[in-house]
Amino acid sequence: MVVMVERRWQRMTAAVAASVLIASCSGSGSSTTVHTSVPGDAGRYISLTPTTPVSSGELARAASILNDRLRLVGFPNVVVKPHGTALAVLTPTDPAALDALRQVSAVGALAFRLVLVSSTGAPLEFAGPGPASGVGGTVPCPAAPAPTDAGVTQSPPAPPTTFPAGPLACADPSAGPALTPDSVLQDPASVNQDVVLPQYTGKDITVRYALGPVIRDGTYLFTGEILSSAQAQIDATGVWSVEVNFTTTGGSEWDKIVGGQYYQQYVAIVLDNRVESAPQIEAQKFGGSATISGGGSGFTKIEAEALAAVLGSGTLPVGLTFNLPGA
Repeated sequence: MVVMVERRWQRMTAAVAASVLIASCSGSGSSTTVHTSVPGDAGRYISLTPTTPVSSGELARAASILNDRLRLVGFPNVVVKPHGTALAVLTPTDPAALDALRQVSAVGALAFRLVLVSSTGAPLEFAGPGPASGVGGTVPCPAAPAPTDAGVTQSPPAPPTTFPAGPLACADPSAGPALTPDSVLQDPASVNQDVVLPQYTGKDITVRYALGPVIRDGTYLFTGEILSSAQAQIDATGVWSVEVNFTTTGGSEWDKIVGGQYYQQYVAIVLDNRVESAPQIEAQKFGGSATISGGGSGFTKIEAEALAAVLGSGTLPVGLTFNLPGA
Protein backbone atom coordinates (compact mmCIF):
# COMPACT_ATOMS: atom_id res chain seq x y z
CA MET A 1 0.00 0.00 0.00
CA VAL A 2 1.48 3.33 -1.03
CA VAL A 3 0.79 6.38 1.10
CA MET A 4 1.13 9.84 -0.37
CA VAL A 5 2.23 12.31 2.28
CA GLU A 6 1.84 16.04 1.82
CA ARG A 7 4.25 18.41 3.56
CA ARG A 8 1.67 20.28 5.67
CA TRP A 9 -1.29 17.95 6.10
CA GLN A 10 -1.20 14.25 5.45
CA ARG A 11 -4.14 12.59 3.77
CA MET A 12 -5.53 9.40 5.23
CA THR A 13 -7.14 7.01 2.78
CA ALA A 14 -6.86 3.35 3.73
CA ALA A 15 -3.60 4.22 5.46
CA VAL A 16 -2.60 6.34 8.41
CA ALA A 17 0.20 8.77 7.58
CA ALA A 18 2.50 9.68 10.42
CA SER A 19 5.79 11.41 10.86
CA VAL A 20 7.36 9.61 13.78
CA LEU A 21 10.63 10.49 15.40
CA ILE A 22 10.95 8.41 18.55
CA ALA A 23 13.22 9.79 21.22
CA SER A 24 14.28 8.02 24.37
CA CYS A 25 11.70 8.23 27.10
CA SER A 26 12.79 10.63 29.79
CA GLY A 27 11.15 11.48 33.05
CA SER A 28 11.63 13.59 36.12
CA GLY A 29 14.62 13.13 38.37
CA SER A 30 18.35 13.20 37.81
CA SER A 31 20.22 10.89 35.48
CA THR A 32 22.76 8.99 37.55
CA THR A 33 25.57 6.84 36.27
CA VAL A 34 25.15 3.25 37.36
CA HIS A 35 28.06 0.82 37.40
CA THR A 36 26.59 -2.32 38.80
CA SER A 37 26.63 -6.04 38.41
CA VAL A 38 23.72 -8.38 38.13
CA PRO A 39 23.97 -11.82 39.77
CA GLY A 40 25.28 -14.30 37.24
CA ASP A 41 26.70 -11.62 34.94
CA ALA A 42 29.63 -9.28 34.82
CA GLY A 43 30.14 -5.95 33.17
CA ARG A 44 29.02 -2.35 33.17
CA TYR A 45 25.34 -1.65 32.91
CA ILE A 46 23.00 1.05 31.70
CA SER A 47 20.19 1.72 34.15
CA LEU A 48 16.59 2.38 33.17
CA THR A 49 15.07 4.10 36.17
CA PRO A 50 11.26 4.19 36.66
CA THR A 51 9.90 7.72 36.75
CA THR A 52 7.38 6.70 39.42
CA PRO A 53 7.48 3.97 42.09
CA VAL A 54 6.43 0.54 40.80
CA SER A 55 6.02 -2.90 42.26
CA SER A 56 8.49 -5.69 41.60
CA GLY A 57 5.87 -7.35 39.42
CA GLU A 58 5.47 -4.22 37.26
CA LEU A 59 9.25 -3.90 37.00
CA ALA A 60 9.49 -7.52 35.83
CA ARG A 61 6.72 -6.90 33.29
CA ALA A 62 8.56 -3.84 31.95
CA ALA A 63 11.72 -5.93 31.55
CA SER A 64 9.78 -8.64 29.72
CA ILE A 65 8.20 -6.11 27.31
CA LEU A 66 11.57 -4.49 26.60
CA ASN A 67 13.19 -7.86 25.93
CA ASP A 68 10.39 -8.71 23.50
CA ARG A 69 10.90 -5.36 21.73
CA LEU A 70 14.66 -5.86 21.51
CA ARG A 71 14.14 -9.31 20.04
CA LEU A 72 11.74 -7.91 17.47
CA VAL A 73 14.27 -5.32 16.30
CA GLY A 74 17.03 -7.90 16.00
CA PHE A 75 18.95 -7.53 19.27
CA PRO A 76 18.04 -10.60 21.38
CA ASN A 77 21.44 -10.53 23.11
CA VAL A 78 20.77 -7.13 24.71
CA VAL A 79 19.03 -8.33 27.86
CA VAL A 80 17.09 -6.21 30.35
CA LYS A 81 16.85 -7.45 33.94
CA PRO A 82 15.25 -6.09 37.10
CA HIS A 83 17.88 -4.94 39.58
CA GLY A 84 16.72 -3.42 42.83
CA THR A 85 14.27 -0.63 42.04
CA ALA A 86 15.49 -0.16 38.46
CA LEU A 87 16.23 -2.11 35.31
CA ALA A 88 19.78 -2.99 34.26
CA VAL A 89 21.00 -3.53 30.70
CA LEU A 90 24.51 -4.66 29.81
CA THR A 91 26.06 -1.69 28.01
CA PRO A 92 25.91 -2.39 24.27
CA THR A 93 29.19 -1.88 22.44
CA ASP A 94 27.37 -1.71 19.11
CA PRO A 95 26.03 1.83 18.49
CA ALA A 96 23.11 0.32 16.57
CA ALA A 97 22.13 -1.73 19.62
CA LEU A 98 22.29 1.36 21.83
CA ASP A 99 20.10 3.27 19.35
CA ALA A 100 17.62 0.39 19.29
CA LEU A 101 17.51 0.31 23.10
CA ARG A 102 16.78 4.04 23.22
CA GLN A 103 13.92 3.75 20.76
CA VAL A 104 12.23 0.68 22.24
CA SER A 105 12.34 2.24 25.74
CA ALA A 106 9.38 4.48 24.88
CA VAL A 107 6.31 3.82 27.03
CA GLY A 108 4.22 3.26 23.91
CA ALA A 109 0.92 4.75 25.10
CA LEU A 110 -1.04 5.25 21.88
CA ALA A 111 -4.22 7.31 21.58
CA PHE A 112 -6.26 8.93 18.84
CA ARG A 113 -7.72 12.41 19.33
CA LEU A 114 -9.76 14.67 17.06
CA VAL A 115 -7.97 17.86 16.01
CA LEU A 116 -10.03 20.86 17.06
CA VAL A 117 -10.85 23.45 14.42
CA SER A 118 -11.49 27.18 14.32
CA SER A 119 -14.80 28.77 13.37
CA THR A 120 -13.63 28.61 9.75
CA GLY A 121 -12.96 24.89 9.94
CA ALA A 122 -9.15 25.21 9.91
CA PRO A 123 -7.24 22.80 12.18
CA LEU A 124 -5.95 24.55 15.29
CA GLU A 125 -2.19 24.28 15.00
CA PHE A 126 0.39 26.71 16.34
CA ALA A 127 4.07 27.09 15.50
CA GLY A 128 6.86 26.34 17.93
CA PRO A 129 6.89 25.39 21.60
CA GLY A 130 4.74 28.34 22.64
CA PRO A 131 4.68 30.03 26.04
CA ALA A 132 5.49 28.31 29.28
CA SER A 133 2.46 26.67 30.79
CA GLY A 134 0.35 29.33 32.47
CA VAL A 135 2.88 32.09 31.70
CA GLY A 136 2.56 34.72 29.01
CA GLY A 137 0.37 32.66 26.72
CA THR A 138 -3.03 33.39 28.13
CA VAL A 139 -5.04 36.49 28.85
CA PRO A 140 -7.61 36.83 31.61
CA CYS A 141 -10.98 35.40 30.71
CA PRO A 142 -13.74 38.03 30.52
CA ALA A 143 -15.10 38.86 33.95
CA ALA A 144 -18.61 37.84 34.91
CA PRO A 145 -21.30 40.42 34.08
CA ALA A 146 -21.62 43.07 36.80
CA PRO A 147 -24.55 45.37 37.55
CA THR A 148 -24.06 49.04 36.74
CA ASP A 149 -25.08 51.97 38.93
CA ALA A 150 -28.39 51.99 37.14
CA GLY A 151 -28.90 48.34 37.95
CA VAL A 152 -28.44 47.29 34.31
CA THR A 153 -26.14 44.35 33.77
CA GLN A 154 -23.40 44.94 31.22
CA SER A 155 -21.94 42.09 29.22
CA PRO A 156 -18.17 41.60 29.40
CA PRO A 157 -16.12 42.04 26.25
CA ALA A 158 -16.15 39.13 23.85
CA PRO A 159 -13.35 36.55 24.18
CA PRO A 160 -10.30 37.49 22.10
CA THR A 161 -10.40 34.34 19.97
CA THR A 162 -12.74 31.85 18.39
CA PHE A 163 -11.02 29.00 20.19
CA PRO A 164 -13.29 26.36 21.71
CA ALA A 165 -14.03 26.12 25.40
CA GLY A 166 -11.51 24.61 27.74
CA PRO A 167 -7.77 25.30 27.81
CA LEU A 168 -7.93 27.47 24.67
CA ALA A 169 -10.86 29.71 25.58
CA CYS A 170 -8.69 32.59 26.76
CA ALA A 171 -5.50 31.94 24.80
CA ASP A 172 -3.66 34.93 23.45
CA PRO A 173 -3.96 34.58 19.65
CA SER A 174 -0.59 36.24 19.17
CA ALA A 175 1.18 33.45 21.07
CA GLY A 176 -1.31 30.62 20.97
CA PRO A 177 -2.01 28.30 23.88
CA ALA A 178 0.55 26.80 26.22
CA LEU A 179 1.18 23.07 26.11
CA THR A 180 -0.89 21.05 28.54
CA PRO A 181 1.34 20.39 31.56
CA ASP A 182 2.45 16.88 32.48
CA SER A 183 0.61 17.14 35.79
CA VAL A 184 -2.66 17.24 33.84
CA LEU A 185 -1.69 14.59 31.29
CA GLN A 186 -0.72 12.15 34.03
CA ASP A 187 -4.25 12.28 35.42
CA PRO A 188 -6.34 9.42 33.94
CA ALA A 189 -9.19 11.92 33.55
CA SER A 190 -7.19 13.72 30.84
CA VAL A 191 -8.53 11.24 28.27
CA ASN A 192 -11.82 13.16 28.55
CA GLN A 193 -10.30 16.63 28.25
CA ASP A 194 -9.21 19.00 25.50
CA VAL A 195 -5.41 19.25 25.46
CA VAL A 196 -2.60 21.01 23.63
CA LEU A 197 0.16 18.58 22.59
CA PRO A 198 3.45 18.99 20.72
CA GLN A 199 4.80 17.57 17.52
CA TYR A 200 8.58 17.20 17.39
CA THR A 201 11.10 17.37 14.60
CA GLY A 202 14.18 15.78 16.11
CA LYS A 203 14.47 17.29 19.59
CA ASP A 204 12.57 20.48 18.76
CA ILE A 205 8.86 21.22 19.14
CA THR A 206 7.78 22.56 15.77
CA VAL A 207 3.97 22.48 16.07
CA ARG A 208 1.36 22.47 18.84
CA TYR A 209 -2.05 20.95 18.20
CA ALA A 210 -5.29 21.68 20.01
CA LEU A 211 -6.97 18.32 20.45
CA GLY A 212 -10.24 17.02 21.78
CA PRO A 213 -10.67 14.09 24.17
CA VAL A 214 -9.47 10.62 23.20
CA ILE A 215 -11.92 9.31 20.62
CA ARG A 216 -14.42 6.88 22.05
CA ASP A 217 -17.59 5.00 21.26
CA GLY A 218 -19.41 4.84 24.58
CA THR A 219 -16.89 3.29 26.95
CA TYR A 220 -14.67 2.01 24.12
CA LEU A 221 -11.55 4.20 23.95
CA PHE A 222 -9.40 4.46 20.84
CA THR A 223 -6.00 3.60 22.33
CA GLY A 224 -3.36 1.00 21.56
CA GLU A 225 -5.88 -1.64 22.65
CA ILE A 226 -7.52 -1.39 19.21
CA LEU A 227 -4.38 -2.89 17.60
CA SER A 228 -3.60 -6.59 17.37
CA SER A 229 -0.16 -6.40 15.75
CA ALA A 230 2.29 -4.19 13.92
CA GLN A 231 5.15 -4.90 11.55
CA ALA A 232 7.76 -2.89 9.68
CA GLN A 233 7.71 -3.17 5.91
CA ILE A 234 9.63 -1.81 2.96
CA ASP A 235 8.17 -1.11 -0.47
CA ALA A 236 9.69 -1.56 -3.89
CA THR A 237 11.20 1.93 -3.79
CA GLY A 238 13.02 1.29 -0.51
CA VAL A 239 10.66 3.32 1.69
CA TRP A 240 10.01 1.96 5.18
CA SER A 241 6.60 2.11 6.87
CA VAL A 242 4.69 0.29 9.61
CA GLU A 243 1.55 -1.71 8.96
CA VAL A 244 -0.81 -2.00 11.93
CA ASN A 245 -3.63 -4.50 12.17
CA PHE A 246 -6.76 -3.79 14.17
CA THR A 247 -8.46 -6.27 16.43
CA THR A 248 -11.83 -7.45 15.13
CA THR A 249 -13.61 -5.01 17.43
CA GLY A 250 -11.02 -2.30 16.82
CA GLY A 251 -11.40 -2.50 13.04
CA SER A 252 -15.16 -2.36 13.25
CA GLU A 253 -15.07 0.60 15.64
CA TRP A 254 -12.47 2.41 13.52
CA ASP A 255 -14.65 2.17 10.42
CA LYS A 256 -17.75 3.17 12.36
CA ILE A 257 -16.37 6.18 14.26
CA VAL A 258 -13.27 7.39 12.42
CA GLY A 259 -14.34 6.43 8.91
CA GLY A 260 -17.93 7.40 9.57
CA GLN A 261 -18.39 10.11 12.16
CA TYR A 262 -15.00 11.75 11.53
CA TYR A 263 -14.81 11.28 7.76
CA GLN A 264 -12.87 14.20 6.20
CA GLN A 265 -11.91 15.54 9.61
CA TYR A 266 -8.39 15.54 11.09
CA VAL A 267 -7.40 12.87 13.60
CA ALA A 268 -4.16 13.06 15.58
CA ILE A 269 -2.08 9.98 16.21
CA VAL A 270 -0.61 10.51 19.67
CA LEU A 271 2.21 8.41 21.09
CA ASP A 272 3.33 9.15 24.65
CA ASN A 273 1.58 12.54 24.53
CA ARG A 274 3.37 13.58 21.35
CA VAL A 275 1.51 14.16 18.10
CA GLU A 276 3.10 12.00 15.45
CA SER A 277 0.73 13.05 12.67
CA ALA A 278 -2.65 14.66 12.13
CA PRO A 279 -3.97 13.26 8.83
CA GLN A 280 -7.30 14.03 7.27
CA ILE A 281 -9.62 11.03 7.11
CA GLU A 282 -10.42 10.36 3.47
CA ALA A 283 -11.65 6.77 3.62
CA GLN A 284 -14.65 5.21 5.31
CA LYS A 285 -13.55 1.58 5.20
CA PHE A 286 -10.04 0.51 6.18
CA GLY A 287 -10.23 -3.26 5.82
CA GLY A 288 -8.88 -4.03 9.28
CA SER A 289 -5.46 -2.44 8.83
CA ALA A 290 -3.66 0.83 8.22
CA THR A 291 -0.17 1.95 7.32
CA ILE A 292 1.94 4.45 9.20
CA SER A 293 4.32 6.21 6.86
CA GLY A 294 7.24 8.37 7.96
CA GLY A 295 6.42 11.30 5.72
CA GLY A 296 9.11 13.55 4.27
CA SER A 297 12.26 11.42 4.04
CA GLY A 298 10.39 8.53 5.65
CA PHE A 299 11.48 6.11 8.36
CA THR A 300 14.89 4.60 8.71
CA LYS A 301 14.91 0.83 9.07
CA ILE A 302 15.44 0.98 12.85
CA GLU A 303 12.77 3.67 13.30
CA ALA A 304 10.20 1.55 11.50
CA GLU A 305 11.21 -1.63 13.33
CA ALA A 306 11.25 0.10 16.71
CA LEU A 307 7.83 1.69 16.17
CA ALA A 308 6.38 -1.67 15.13
CA ALA A 309 7.93 -3.31 18.20
CA VAL A 310 6.57 -0.61 20.53
CA LEU A 311 3.05 -0.73 19.06
CA GLY A 312 2.94 -4.51 18.87
CA SER A 313 4.22 -5.36 22.34
CA GLY A 314 1.91 -3.39 24.61
CA THR A 315 2.44 -0.36 26.81
CA LEU A 316 5.14 -0.26 29.47
CA PRO A 317 3.66 -0.01 32.98
CA VAL A 318 5.92 2.96 33.76
CA GLY A 319 8.05 5.59 32.09
CA LEU A 320 11.80 5.05 32.19
CA THR A 321 14.74 7.42 32.48
CA PHE A 322 17.55 6.28 30.22
CA ASN A 323 20.90 6.61 32.06
CA LEU A 324 24.13 6.14 30.14
CA PRO A 325 27.37 5.21 31.95
CA GLY A 326 29.63 8.23 32.05
CA ALA A 327 26.73 10.62 31.39
